[in-house]
Amino acid sequence: MRVLDPLRLLYVVVDDLTPSADELARLTAGGQAAVGEGSTFTVEPIDIGPAHYYENAVGLACCVPGILLKIIERQADFDAALLGCWGDPGLRAARAVARIPVIGAAEASVAFASMAAQRFGVVTIMGSDIPEIEAYLAWLGATGRCTGVRAVELPFYALVDDPDETLRRAVVESKALIAGGAQAILLGCMSFGFYPFARQLEDAVGVPVVDPLKAGVAAARAHVEQQLLPSPHAIAPVEDQRPLVEWLEAVRAGLRAPAAAGKR
Repeated sequence: MRVLDPLRLLYVVVDDLTPSADELARLTAGGQAAVGEGSTFTVEPIDIGPAHYYENAVGLACCVPGILLKIIERQADFDAALLGCWGDPGLRAARAVARIPVIGAAEASVAFASMAAQRFGVVTIMGSDIPEIEAYLAWLGATGRCTGVRAVELPFYALVDDPDETLRRAVVESKALIAGGAQAILLGCMSFGFYPFARQLEDAVGVPVVDPLKAGVAAARAHVEQQLLPSPHAIAPVEDQRPLVEWLEAVRAGLRAPAAAGKR
């Protein structure tokens, strides 16, 4: 049996600039289980962004500068990067500055769902995420296959506080989507992937459920093994990145200065 080549995967946290040591350990353990023995799953938060993550278009936009700087500065140490948000914020921009594959779990989840079902539904965390997910699915050309997007109305950091309640809510929303014609369910938040919600939900509702973390890891591995990078005709690469890096570094320094002053 062929042994998978080691994968060095960078997981870019976009919704928490200062995760606790316990949270970093939890994410690393979950990600390490997904990549398997011999591979590495490194969790790093972005450095640029507001202290509070907005679960809407604003949150998706505000984290893009941090994503770009993280990819530029850290890509030399990794084989691929996985964005830590199912909205795939800044995915095309990140690919324009990257020399390694950058994976969006939503894009990957839709691709995998298409191999298992003609129609799917999405279960996300907050109702405020629904418009942006719908807009992104339209951009991906998947609107005709999506029967709907529903929310469990729990913030990302609360999903594992009471896993039984999270699962109960996910079952309710999934059954409504299935009643509307969904043949598979996509879990539309990366935080779902760091607990076995996908398998538990699949057992409860009887249709395939796409785990966002596993979908992202599988897509990263496939891109690395096939040495796939975006076509320059699809995403124009940024050849001279110096002006961009200088601006991003200035933004980061400007954000750090008030924080440093407050500690004096």
